[in-house]
Parts: sequence; structure tokens; C-alpha cells
Amino acid sequence: MSDDLRVVFGSIERRGPWSVPQDLDIRVVFGNAELDLRDAVLEPGTTTFTVHVTMGNLELIVPPELPVQLDVESVTGNVTDWRKPGLRDTERKLRITGKIKAGNCEVIALAPGQTKRHYHHERHHEHHAAMHRGWREVHDERELAEKSATLTATFDNMSEGVTVVGPDLRLISFNARFAT
Repeated sequence: MSDDLRVVFGSIERRGPWSVPQDLDIRVVFGNAELDLRDAVLEPGTTTFTVHVTMGNLELIVPPELPVQLDVESVTGNVTDWRKPGLRDTERKLRITGKIKAGNCEVIALAPGQTKRHYHHERHHEHHAAMHRGWREVHDERELAEKSATLTATFDNMSEGVTVVGPDLRLISFNARFAT
């Protein structure tokens, strides 16, 4: 038998120390449920959340070491796993199954004391750094292409014949003047 958590046109938050049932049926309809498992007590083995969200939001905050199996179907909804790879607890596991219809389900791994704002701030900086690296790579590729085009034009328009050989003394390239 599973325990039930129901939200209809409302909001429920669970945080701090609380006992999590081995099987929890979560239904959110036009509402919001936020469950913070960082200080919660989970029994050894697999804890299963069966979720049904319709036009609502379910946010699960888990400790970084808790393994989570996310098997949630989405119909015009959003299911996001914001966790990063890391060390995993081998004694406990959270399994999330169910369906999201025109709603949202997020799993976020936060360390004790870490806020969602701080977490999203870190992700924003990581994204910005990745975008900058991407821009730098594009810039470097363009610069390399320009230098290559200049070198090719110079090579092809030299009045003398020129050959290029590799370290193994094999012919790599030659210009048109060399061929004549």
C-alpha cells in the first residue's frame, strides 16, 4: 500500500527532517508540490514515487549522492533532471515513475545548505563559460581559415615553383608554377 500526497489548486512543501514512505503516490492538479529530500529519512532499498501532474509543478530536491531513476512520461509537459554525475549512495535509491501532462517535473541535486538560486547561478556561469569557449573556437576557426586562404593565395601566385615535403620526404603539395 502506498501513501498519498495530493495537491489540487494549491501548494505543498516538505522540507527538513521527515520520514519518506517506501511508496508515495503524488498527484498535482493545477498546483505545486516541492519535496526536499536532503534531510528526509529514506528507508534502505528503493523508494518509489508514482507521479501524476496535470497543469502543475513537481519539484524534487535530492541530496547529490542519492541515485535517482527517472521513468516519467511527458505529454506537452517538461521533465528535467538537473543532477550532475557524482558519487552515489548504494544503500538507497529513488525511483520516479508516472506521467506529466502539460506540467513540469524537476529533479535538482543540492548540497545541504545550498539554495536553488545559488545552484541556478552556478549553472548560468557554467553555461556562459561554455558559450564563451564555443565563441572562442568559432573565432579561432575563422582566423585559421583566413590565414589558410592567405597562405594558399600566396603559394599559388608565387613566380617560382614551390614544393612542400613532409618529414618523411613525401610530397605534400606544390604550386602551379612548379608543375610547368
